[in-house]
Amino acid sequence: MKTFQFASIVAGLGFLKPIAADDYFSCGFAQISVENVDRVAGNLWSHELGAFQSSFEGRFPVSLGESEYGELRKFPLLYNGKDWEFGCFMYHVISNREGSYVKLFYEGTKGLEECVIVIPE
Repeated sequence: MKTFQFASIVAGLGFLKPIAADDYFSCGFAQISVENVDRVAGNLWSHELGAFQSSFEGRFPVSLGESEYGELRKFPLLYNGKDWEFGCFMYHVISNREGSYVKLFYEGTKGLEECVIVIPE
């Protein structure tokens, strides 16, 4: 995925300000690696739908249906960079197969919030 493809990932976190340091940005309570988001967005398409069970939110990856970007799928992301395989999570990625649409969300105290991914220049 090219850097400009992250341009579609724009939103506010309110009291949490995005801060980029190297290839990391702040979202919720953690520093998230741009590489981690990119990896999850690409890899979620290699898994069979519903292959992994979460503790409270069903099975993943899950198809969110068709959009102007094609089919969108959702898959959990662990902020520490490890691959999510089961259990709880606070972040999830939504992407299309081509990677031209990628968004990261955080389940915080205010509910579901879209993360602002800041790409260092």
